Amino acid sequence: MHHVGLVVVLLASISSVWAQSLPSTSSSAVGPTFEVALIKPNKSGATNGSAGPQPGGRWVMVNAPVARLIRAAYPGPTSQVIGAPAWVNSDRYDIAAKAEGEVTVGQMEAMLRALLADRFKLVVRVESREQEVYALALARTDRRLGPELRLATLDCAQFVELRPASGSNLPPRANGAPPCGLSADGRKLYSGGLTMAQLARNISSAAGRVVIDKTGLNGYYEFTLEYAARPNNVAGLPDDPGDNRPSLFTALQEQLGLKLESQRAPVDVLVIERIERPTED
Repeated sequence: MHHVGLVVVLLASISSVWAQSLPSTSSSAVGPTFEVALIKPNKSGATNGSAGPQPGGRWVMVNAPVARLIRAAYPGPTSQVIGAPAWVNSDRYDIAAKAEGEVTVGQMEAMLRALLADRFKLVVRVESREQEVYALALARTDRRLGPELRLATLDCAQFVELRPASGSNLPPRANGAPPCGLSADGRKLYSGGLTMAQLARNISSAAGRVVIDKTGLNGYYEFTLEYAARPNNVAGLPDDPGDNRPSLFTALQEQLGLKLESQRAPVDVLVIERIERPTED
């Protein structure tokens, strides 16, 4: 289990679910399922939680909302979920699910979708909507990268494809990030190998809009990105006066050599048509 207060995300390639046009579906088609899955409400009142795969084909969530489970099951190019009732983001649950043995990332995602369909009666569809977004672009005309951004030394494309969902035995990278993954501690992101599309997705929440990769950079990158608790120029999100770090927008430019440009663009979002609270185990 990841320590509370430190979120570690091991990133897989974008799910094939998003590469296709999904009809309205409960994702209940024949496919891999967990051998056992226990779901219980968490009434601790704590604000921190964790979720993710563990060795032995297990997936564990502690004190986290169902929205976290949905995003793990549908890891699309954006994290937007539309049409969810309030409890999907407010109610917190503990989930302990186990497959029969080690599984791949894709198999784990399919099992999570089956779990949502079976226990939460989830029905979803993918829909394209035009909206205000930020384009993640190179800040310099000479295409020089910032001091904290560099190509990953690992073959992350092969690593992500072959790595079982339980993770890797490789040691953390020099900046403390998991190999070909991401760790986040407060408002500091440590990448051990992400694509620019994955970086864009992970900063969308802090930016206040969906961020789309327009850098033209291919491959996987290691980086460290540190920014203030509240971005300076996002409406409705004032700066924390006690935080002297730069805004996300400034940090991207100074540390990674990237910038955010305002645009309108079609964005694929996950639309919830039906979801129910699960019955307690």
